Amino acid sequence: MNHLKGFFLVCFAGTLWSFGALIIRYMVEARNYQWQYLFYRGLTIAIVLFIYLILKEGKTFITSFRRNGASGLLGACGLVAAFIGFIWSITLTTAANSLFMLATTPFVAAFLGIVFLKEKVRQLTWAAMVIALAGILTMVLEGLEKGNFLGNVIALISATGFAVFSVSLRWRKETPQFATIALAGVICVVFTTMILLSQNSTVAMPLRNVYLSMLHGLIVGFGLILFATGAKFLPAAELTLLSMVEVVGGVLWVYLPIFGIHEVPSMLTMIGGAAIGAFLISNDFSAVKQTAKDVGKVFKGPKWRPEDYRDLLCLLFALIRVARRNPVEIEPHIEAPEKSDIFSKYPKIQRDREATELICDTLRSASMNYDDPHQVEEVLEKRIETNLHHALHSSHALQTVADGLPALGIVAAVLGVIKTMGSIDQPPEILGRLIGGALVGTFLGVFLAYGLVGPFAAKVKAVTEEDGHFYQLIREVLVANLHNHAATICIEVGRQ
Repeated sequence: MNHLKGFFLVCFAGTLWSFGALIIRYMVEARNYQWQYLFYRGLTIAIVLFIYLILKEGKTFITSFRRNGASGLLGACGLVAAFIGFIWSITLTTAANSLFMLATTPFVAAFLGIVFLKEKVRQLTWAAMVIALAGILTMVLEGLEKGNFLGNVIALISATGFAVFSVSLRWRKETPQFATIALAGVICVVFTTMILLSQNSTVAMPLRNVYLSMLHGLIVGFGLILFATGAKFLPAAELTLLSMVEVVGGVLWVYLPIFGIHEVPSMLTMIGGAAIGAFLISNDFSAVKQTAKDVGKVFKGPKWRPEDYRDLLCLLFALIRVARRNPVEIEPHIEAPEKSDIFSKYPKIQRDREATELICDTLRSASMNYDDPHQVEEVLEKRIETNLHHALHSSHALQTVADGLPALGIVAAVLGVIKTMGSIDQPPEILGRLIGGALVGTFLGVFLAYGLVGPFAAKVKAVTEEDGHFYQLIREVLVANLHNHAATICIEVGRQ
């Protein structure tokens, strides 16, 4: 229940933050007022948190700051780096680039959580972070071409700062989380004031920018309260990964014409986003989770190695000998394989639920006189086929995405042509760049389909089918046992 509560709190915080990019895009001459904007936004965040602390703790809220300690100060400094980096990056590069670079946050948070908090990161979380990393690499390469590399680097610094803040929230549970956020707002105000004084500048800027910065401060402040509350229930890596809903929303808001910005994403963003969206819509959560996990097979290869096959033959030989010597003696091993001294000699097989159930169910059926070799073989064959069919769903889902990518590339190319028609009065060099960009859409669709996603799907299928041979071996040996062959002959049948 607490995990679910944290999930919704952090997701809602990310949704609030996603409007930040849109608000900044409404600024007047944004590149000339970054420090002024940070001053007013930091001041607003500090005021929001002070009001919240007074309402929550009353006059004793001052003691929260005294208990901050090193972790609170470190978290506050990390949050200040995130504040400053976000504003500077989003004024130097596109909202898509800046927001997608924030997807590095879970990686940094996972690393810091493992090193300092000894937290374990789930396989699904790692898989989701790897997918995010693929998008990051794409955005960096595109930024190099557009001359936005500096904006991407600053966004990366912002992501690192936010990761430090996220880990600090879980470092010392007794550290006052909300006082840390308020302290970050104060440090931001002091730091930006020093910068402005060193530049012989003031906090003055257009009134519209002042209102926007205060609105942004309100959104960030309330979002941080929700985020800090949810941080008590989630690991650092999962915490920052869930907040990445900010990336999706931030890109969407600046693109929708209703908000008047209409910052068109790149070809790769459109094609990749449409493909991922179609994948999520056409598969249920369990299939998405399994696919994310199975992508790791492309790099790790088959689960079962040659030595595992040898261990399996030794395990089956031992079980068959026990069953033939005394049928009663085999019962403890097949009823509770997790406690069996025979299974415990082969821990990798013991941990595999499918393999242990296949072995135990078949031996149990034989002990109950269900020992017709042909019937048992047919039942095992159907069971293995069913399990393999479910295991291959990931590769089928990836192959479906690969089949649709060329069509998505054509759609992106057509959108590029439409954009070009809107600039028909521009000089030839501008038109040439726009037309070239439109044609890139078709190329990207084909390249991603046949050069990336398609090969991934084929590799996942090949590895899954190879792992299926492990369970086929179990079937062959156990069916041979039902034919009353000698134990050594049964193992020889499996070996061949």
